[in-house]
Amino acid sequence: MSDKVFKRNNRSWVTAVIVLIIAASLLLACGKKAEGPKVIAIVGSFEITDERVRQEVTKLPGTPDDYHAAAVAALNRLMDEALLLSEAQKRNLTVADDEVEKRLGALVDDYPPGAFEDYLANHNLTEKDVRDQIKRSMLAAAALEAMLNEKGEISDDEIKDYYKNNTAEFAKGDSVVLRRVTVASADEVELVKQKLSFGEDFAAVARANSLDANAAQGGEMGEVELAKLPESDRAAIANLNPGGVSDPVSRANGQYVFYLLEEKRPARTLTFEEATSIIRNKLALQKSQLAYPDIIGQLKSEYKVQIDEQNIPQNPKSNED
Repeated sequence: MSDKVFKRNNRSWVTAVIVLIIAASLLLACGKKAEGPKVIAIVGSFEITDERVRQEVTKLPGTPDDYHAAAVAALNRLMDEALLLSEAQKRNLTVADDEVEKRLGALVDDYPPGAFEDYLANHNLTEKDVRDQIKRSMLAAAALEAMLNEKGEISDDEIKDYYKNNTAEFAKGDSVVLRRVTVASADEVELVKQKLSFGEDFAAVARANSLDANAAQGGEMGEVELAKLPESDRAAIANLNPGGVSDPVSRANGQYVFYLLEEKRPARTLTFEEATSIIRNKLALQKSQLAYPDIIGQLKSEYKVQIDEQNIPQNPKSNED
């Protein structure tokens, strides 16, 4: 072999070694990267990741003493939801987008200005994540309701028996019918005062300026027992006549509240007709709570459930399990 051929072959060999070294380095570097979300449960066609479980745990107040136990409980809740979503899918149940938006709007309205955005940032969520969760929750609730209805409606006799045996439950103290406007600053207090002094309708002011979730309904609160209102609120409406508007009541969070008194109602016991819808809803809730374990058990027998118990999170950080 000539020196020229040897040198060319030698260069090829060196090049191959360098390529192998670079490839090995890249593989090692990839191996050091944090892994993405791990699928730790499959329920029907739905996957649940460790990241979803951690997000569920963050909804708990404070830091759990036993993170793994909290993660197991969170996983169980998510699997129940996935089972109900599987049933919703089977039944072709749907949720209208405008209903989801209404729920989202009501949720945002429950937060002081800027607090909802802080919540998203602190929990590493986007508005789309929340919207998707609302839709999942509504679909799961629809599937549960459909299955409960198949077990029979609440009968009129059940409602009558409940009213007869629990009459004292429907005794109401002195009550008022109210509307409310809530604003976030002293400047907005002056704006509301100005609008009302010019004769603008209270309900219209509520729709335009109130932070409350019921702003779209003109701030309507319905009938409220006086004893259930804060003392400062009771004092603000104590001397009002129907149609009167209270002075602004300051809140500890910096907000201010105006009340419109629509009606005063003396202490009384609700009639059977007034109590019927309350009783029906209460019995339906009790029925759902009793039937829920049976329904979940039924769904577990219908939809395949797989769990990777070894990868259930042990701590909040995904790269330290």
